[in-house]
Amino acid sequence: MGAANLISSMPSWALFALLVIIGVLATQVGFWMGRRRHQTEIKESTAHISTAVSAILGLLSFMLGFTFSTTSSRFAERKGLVISQANAIGTSYLRAGLLPDKQKITIRKLYAEYTDLLLKMPEATDIKPLFDRRDHIHMLIWEQAISLEKEKDFPPAIISLFITSVNQIFDLTEERNTVALVFRIPDALWRALFLLNAMSMFAFGYQKGINGNHKSFGFPILPIAYAIVIVLIADMDSTSFRRFKVSQQPLINLQKMIRMSTP
Repeated sequence: MGAANLISSMPSWALFALLVIIGVLATQVGFWMGRRRHQTEIKESTAHISTAVSAILGLLSFMLGFTFSTTSSRFAERKGLVISQANAIGTSYLRAGLLPDKQKITIRKLYAEYTDLLLKMPEATDIKPLFDRRDHIHMLIWEQAISLEKEKDFPPAIISLFITSVNQIFDLTEERNTVALVFRIPDALWRALFLLNAMSMFAFGYQKGINGNHKSFGFPILPIAYAIVIVLIADMDSTSFRRFKVSQQPLINLQKMIRMSTP
């Protein structure tokens, strides 16, 4: 299991607790080593250490900001794709009303099931059967589209419009799958964030120890602050639909429209 899958499979509270524990332990170890160093006769330049600690904390903040920005942009794209997908299905559903009754009835029933299926996915624990059924519905709709070629007296322009709308649905479905399930934070970046976070907390504790400071209020606060940001990033990046849910309201509105128009 990769780092991304491991992190996304953890409950938010468990990931937060793990990060705080790692951060506090790293801070305490750094503080202990700094105190030992302070008690020896070898003295280090506190200004030089402060500069190094500021640099590593700044690097961690930059990495977290970059990762958060990337993940939030992807989350916004996921929301936009839901709107686009709902619009594409609605357009194709309405265009199906122009088709011969034989295809129109079958296709509209498939779109009704398809919309219900999409609304079940965010709450499903086992999503693979839903994906399989969705792909099967794609094939059934396409078979109906192909059968329109046999309608010799039917206007080709309407058939072309309908097929274009079907292709758009297929393209948006694949795009939504890719953005939601494939375009995620790489494992290497997660490992770097965890390592850099631990190093930063260690450096912070070492600075306190080398200066001869006693344990202060900032010891647990800094690890908690960084842990909150990392958990937010993990939640937005997670493939688990239980976190940072994308609103399905466009699909809900589409479902209402389909039910109202279906006899």
